[in-house]
Amino acid sequence: MSETLSYPSLIAGTFPRQTEKVTLAAGTDLLAGAILGRIDVAALAAGAAVPGGSNVGNGVAGTVTPGSLAEIGNYLLECIAIAAATAGVAAAAWNASYNQGNGTITAAPTVGALAKVGRYRLVCIEPVSMESVFSLEDPDGVTVGVAFAGTAYADGALGFTITEGVLPFQAGDEFAINVTAVEGNAGTFSVFDPQGHRLADLTVGVAYDNGAIALTIADGTTDFAVGDTFTIAVSQAAGNGKYALCDKTATDGSQDPIAVLAEDSAAAAEDTYPVIYRTGCFNSGAVSYAAGTVLADVKTALEARSIFLVTADNNVNV
Repeated sequence: MSETLSYPSLIAGTFPRQTEKVTLAAGTDLLAGAILGRIDVAALAAGAAVPGGSNVGNGVAGTVTPGSLAEIGNYLLECIAIAAATAGVAAAAWNASYNQGNGTITAAPTVGALAKVGRYRLVCIEPVSMESVFSLEDPDGVTVGVAFAGTAYADGALGFTITEGVLPFQAGDEFAINVTAVEGNAGTFSVFDPQGHRLADLTVGVAYDNGAIALTIADGTTDFAVGDTFTIAVSQAAGNGKYALCDKTATDGSQDPIAVLAEDSAAAAEDTYPVIYRTGCFNSGAVSYAAGTVLADVKTALEARSIFLVTADNNVNV
């Protein structure tokens, strides 16, 4: 028996209609004729990186993004090294109670990569008018350079200038430069996948992406300590394998049209079980899809699945 229904009825012909009951993802209410896509069962979701309960450091991990190599399960990140403190701040002092000259030195000398933490001593070894000579000793008491008053000094460790005063320097006059440490504010975490395989190490403060997970761990006010951990749980994304309104702008699988909803469905709550059409011929004026999607975007893809969309005047018996 032939069946031909007129526009805007959904069914447009007698082409065999295969039906199936499916699970609908949470969303808005849908009317019969809605074109549906299926959320990709391979899509994964990563939870937040949860710090270990006994962590010393209070640094935090940013948003975790699962990659194409992600596996379901827990990823473990464990601090295996912390950055050592480095010499980073220097302050100079004049021995006012001892020096005979009243010249000055740069109050905040620059600190280079070769600087050591501790006290440097500058001792006048040759008083010369406006060009007195000073011997520079490092914190270990080793002579590492000679500085001249009135001439900028730099040796890869310190940079400063001694300036003559009204009262000339005398042998034995001295200055002290105190170099203090700056915390490293970094560290290295090992990364293990759910199977216990070690992946590439993560450096604190540097964006990390090993193809499975991507994130950045930021240092906190209290530095990390060896043994601090983060755990990242990777699971199937909510709605996996469920059906949703076809949206060509989506990236979760629902952008690919594969079915037509056969009945009105309330999708405000997940896990409603409507009937869908897997095959059939339908009026294009009676179907619906997400904003940003147009009929031409879905028609060809549906035809490959034996779902045909026709205009009202092209209703056919098949």
